[in-house]
Amino acid sequence: MGTILNRLPEDAQAPVIIKADPSQLSIVDLAVFSDQRDLTELRTWVENYLQDQFTAVEGTAGTEVTGGLVREIRVEVDQQALEGRGLSLPVLSKALAAENVQLLGGWVTGPRKEYVARTLAEYDNVDELGRAVIAKDRDGHPVQLVDVAEVLDGHVLQRLVTAFNGRECVKLSVFKQTAANTVDVADGIRAKVKELTPLLPPGTELKAIYDASSYVRKAVSGVRDAALIAAVLVVLVVAFFLTGWQRILVVVLTLPLTLLASAYVASLLDFSLNLFSLAGIVVAITVLLDNCVVVMENISRLQTEHPEEPHPIRVGVAQVGGAVGGATATFFALFLPFLMVSGLSSLLFRELILLVAVVLLFSLLLALTVTPCLMNLFFPEGTEAAERRGP
Repeated sequence: MGTILNRLPEDAQAPVIIKADPSQLSIVDLAVFSDQRDLTELRTWVENYLQDQFTAVEGTAGTEVTGGLVREIRVEVDQQALEGRGLSLPVLSKALAAENVQLLGGWVTGPRKEYVARTLAEYDNVDELGRAVIAKDRDGHPVQLVDVAEVLDGHVLQRLVTAFNGRECVKLSVFKQTAANTVDVADGIRAKVKELTPLLPPGTELKAIYDASSYVRKAVSGVRDAALIAAVLVVLVVAFFLTGWQRILVVVLTLPLTLLASAYVASLLDFSLNLFSLAGIVVAITVLLDNCVVVMENISRLQTEHPEEPHPIRVGVAQVGGAVGGATATFFALFLPFLMVSGLSSLLFRELILLVAVVLLFSLLLALTVTPCLMNLFFPEGTEAAERRGP
């Protein structure tokens, strides 16, 4: 950048480099139409009233107004009239700047309250500005602004036109805080729109033309459906290789118990149900039943091959407990190092990695506790061995 500064025109401002950040994009854009107000009056109303209503919504970081016409009070000076009274443009400019101000007037302290005082010296309308005394002429008579200039209530040159479906409008963009949830903030903004609609001036219409939360909802819905399909497919594949409805039922019961326990911990960690957390569940579903199947099959093997074993369930869990624990630890070793990555990647994948770790941890705990209990419920010690041997 420093190499091109000398090549820029003398009146060019220095370039500004801004790092792209998704949080700098608006999450909701509102269009304001009016059949009874011109674009100047409409934009002034949006800036002075409407945008304050949406900055009060929880989770919003600010608003931006574009389109319409920006009001501008122009003073077109009659140079001959000004010089005829012995005045100059610097004198006129200084007088207007000194008159049109608001200053802190101090504090008024009472027995229980303290009031802030300020001077209200700003002009309320064009006529009042025109009657402002700017100086005295050579004869000592006061000179009003209308004596040497024409005061016009207009607008700046329009360089940007904002329209929706062919109708010019004023666009109000609402931004969210970095840590705020997009869906929650968008819902709050839409609720505010419904609240303000009956209170709008006659002929004014307020409409949401863009909502980033709709894309988030679709993405979350797609990942949620994928998670459900993955869960069903996992159960079907496991059921294909298992024998007996009791074993299939053990798997079917273990899956929701693991997910419910993981969801409870995720709520304690203040994780939201978003695209990345759901993706973590999809990843974890593919491996969370491994521990359950290994423990269950080893118990069944002992009951079949060693019917003389008095406690096949306890022994079966002890034999493979270390193995399933080590296998789960390898998954932790695979995912957890990514938590040490800094920057945007850490913010994006933190919930995914932690949720996968929580799901795998609960799958291990349930495989070593709930699965043996269910096996003892459906296959009491010695029952299956007796069935395999026959009468």
